[in-house]
Amino acid sequence: MNQMTNYLKAHEIYTIEDLESRVSDLKNTVDELKVAMDKETTRMKEIRKVPEYLSILRDLKPIVDGLQKIKFDKATSTV
Repeated sequence: MNQMTNYLKAHEIYTIEDLESRVSDLKNTVDELKVAMDKETTRMKEIRKVPEYLSILRDLKPIVDGLQKIKFDKATSTV
């Protein structure tokens, strides 16, 4: 009980309205932090996929290079 009283005094909460206001402020802060955390979580998931994408790129690069060479050879032979 003493800790609760000290907390209320330290945060200048003297009425129910003060308490409701404090709770509302804290809820808004938590909501903002949740949005920021969701963005960061999404970014972290994307970053974790980079090694997989690099592996795919390494596997497919010879095919793309071969297709580019064929395309380039056809373009010069028709000129």
